[in-house]
Amino acid sequence: MLSGAGMDDRQLRTEQEQQLEAAQAAVVRSCAYLRCANLGGEGVPAAGQGEGSKRCSGCRAGTLAAQRTEPKLAPGGLEASPPTMPRLIVAALLIALCQCAKAGRFLSAEYDYGSGGSDYGSSSSYAPAPAPDYNGDHSHEYSDDDTYYYPRPKDYGKVYQLEWKYPSDWSPPKDAYETQSAWVGDSVNFTWTGNYGVWLIPNGTCPDAYDASKEGYYRVSDAKQDSYAVYKFKEPGTYWFASPVTGQCKAGMLVKYEVKPYKYEPKYYEVVWQWPSDFKPPRESYKDRWAWVGDTVNYTWTGNHGLWGIPWTGKCPESYDASKDGYKEYSAPKNGGWASVHWEEPGDYWYACPVKGHCEAGMRQKWTVKEYYKYKKYDIDWKPNYDNGAGYKDRDAYVGDWVEFKWPDSAQYGVWRIPDGKCPDTWDENAAGYEVIYPLSYGGDVKYRFDAPGTYWFASPGGSYCKDGKQWIKWTVKDWYEEQGYYNEYTD
Repeated sequence: MLSGAGMDDRQLRTEQEQQLEAAQAAVVRSCAYLRCANLGGEGVPAAGQGEGSKRCSGCRAGTLAAQRTEPKLAPGGLEASPPTMPRLIVAALLIALCQCAKAGRFLSAEYDYGSGGSDYGSSSSYAPAPAPDYNGDHSHEYSDDDTYYYPRPKDYGKVYQLEWKYPSDWSPPKDAYETQSAWVGDSVNFTWTGNYGVWLIPNGTCPDAYDASKEGYYRVSDAKQDSYAVYKFKEPGTYWFASPVTGQCKAGMLVKYEVKPYKYEPKYYEVVWQWPSDFKPPRESYKDRWAWVGDTVNYTWTGNHGLWGIPWTGKCPESYDASKDGYKEYSAPKNGGWASVHWEEPGDYWYACPVKGHCEAGMRQKWTVKEYYKYKKYDIDWKPNYDNGAGYKDRDAYVGDWVEFKWPDSAQYGVWRIPDGKCPDTWDENAAGYEVIYPLSYGGDVKYRFDAPGTYWFASPGGSYCKDGKQWIKWTVKDWYEEQGYYNEYTD
């Protein structure tokens, strides 16, 4: 039995060995996260292995650095200057992180391996990392020709406020407006005190005259005293706005907007694959999750685990056979590794660890994958006294749906959006809540797409069509993705 100095020597050696093992394990976890493969060698467990894995020499170098940080022994067997746990980890990880950074192997999704209490990491909703086993850009730029209506971000449809006046009157004074940025679906609200107006012009050159019949010119608002004007961006591109009052554009009342289209990015999820009993607090199994077609989930582990897709029958499989219907191997059991799953079809999917007893112990998870919303088109036979004078019934729709108003050449109607169900005495396109969808004309065919939830009222101007002919219709529009829980964050 050791006592005194002998016991101290043994305890210190044990502590140093534990520190070294912890440093090596930290490198393994970090390299698995960085998607670096083939880390094994010289007794180190392989990490980051899975379908489509790539070699990252930096991770191997970092791990070997942790291995080779041998203690320098002083006489008597004790380390003369023992490296602390943080020093070991930093020394090893600096090499791995620097090398992998050069290789461009970082992911945009972040995960804290130190938490130990969650079965998922944070997902980057609009800029996910590409799945290791999936090649190509599967983001989607919005188009009116799509079969599906893809979800918009939560802040879609912002209204930017712009104080409209001479830049020389600002504090401090400036020579001109700075270039502004916006997204399709956003609006800009020009407000002013004084006699100004707002026109859309084709370029950054102030015109000698403002003529709405010329290409590239559009009257947002004529010159008015102490007023405002709103313009909504419906297409991507470069927009120039100017005040039409003589001399004001050249004096600096000219502003440029760069408008970009929203681009839908599938989501990326991280799941730490471990015994559910090791969670904090412990649990019996993984929670059911749901995702969308095009999304990707990445399972990462540090123990001896693997990942299979299985057909769930209410109990774990007795054997895992890829030749059987519903079975798919994503990764065979490995001591440290990862595997990614990318969904191309909607449905229910089950995943389990194939190591004997692990599925039964709770290492299984269900994912329900949903399809995007297929938008609908509604046709409206636009005329007064519809349905034998009863008028149009209230209608329901979802964001992304279209409504198309049609009337024959023999009839003179139009389509305006009005703020409520009250037919106005005068039709003023510059009044709050009014929008000209299609002017009064003989014959018409116009489409309108609902781009935000809310209540929409449409009516025909001219004569007594709206008041006496009940030529108006109400639409209640909801967000289908909100009903499906798309915007909800996962909570543990």
